[in-house]
Amino acid sequence: MKVFAVAFSLLILIGCLIPKYSHADSFFEDGGSIGTGFAIEVGGVQYLGFSEFASTAEGLTPNAQGLVLRDRHGATARVIAGTLIVVAAAFAASQPKSVESKSYRSGKYIVTETTTTYRSPAEREAIMASAAGGASAVFFSDLADFELEAFGRDRYGYGDSSGYKLNMLFGGGSNKLYFEAGFGWGFVNSLVRKGGETYDIEQSYYGIPFRVGGAISKLNWTATWEWNWAGHKEDLKTEASEPDAQGVRHLEVAHFPLRLEGQIGLFGRIYAQGGVVLPSVKKLDLGYRLSAGFRF
Repeated sequence: MKVFAVAFSLLILIGCLIPKYSHADSFFEDGGSIGTGFAIEVGGVQYLGFSEFASTAEGLTPNAQGLVLRDRHGATARVIAGTLIVVAAAFAASQPKSVESKSYRSGKYIVTETTTTYRSPAEREAIMASAAGGASAVFFSDLADFELEAFGRDRYGYGDSSGYKLNMLFGGGSNKLYFEAGFGWGFVNSLVRKGGETYDIEQSYYGIPFRVGGAISKLNWTATWEWNWAGHKEDLKTEASEPDAQGVRHLEVAHFPLRLEGQIGLFGRIYAQGGVVLPSVKKLDLGYRLSAGFRF
């Protein structure tokens, strides 16, 4: 793993140091085109150390590995988000505006009268018009990222985690500096052994990712912070429970991770990405995220 991490670091460093107009331009893609250009990326991904899937309270660091699919600024995120907006608006427009119930006694019986008020055609039309405007803004946004990570336990000989994570981000800017925000969800389950015991870690994510990025010569850098609604659960278990019948201790985590990453493109078809992960900005527990694959 250390060799893998060092190799990523060297690739990113080389991409930073190569002059803008050097002979190596044919080998290294421009950092700005990586961040804001159109591409489909398919590759592998791995999280190590105190990543967002780890339990910092118990000192458990699962090795999460799997496949990653990205549609950079194509139609995937635009179509999905636009469809969700229109469907949600149609559902809201069809729902009653108000429901009032009134009960009273009539002889030996208690009578309940319910009055349901539906939205007028003009109100329904206004809701759908607003949704159409929102869907149009999403569809024609300058930047639109679709990012899906799927993890498999015990695949390729090792790995502790299974599950998925999906983010869709929209924004704008230039090759040198851009900003994105969006929404995402996911659930990852990890089995980690420590001190002769097995721990079952459940990581939930329902949140809003924020990202700022840009280019430095051949390097595309990004800083991504994810606000996670699941992290506000009052019953969230931060300590491992007593062992169950199978001797497994269960706990839940829901971090607000910050990722600082760099990516380079080689030969116009290969990418390498790596960076650090902080599960929470309140503590300096460090994890690592590595990814490599192909660009189309």
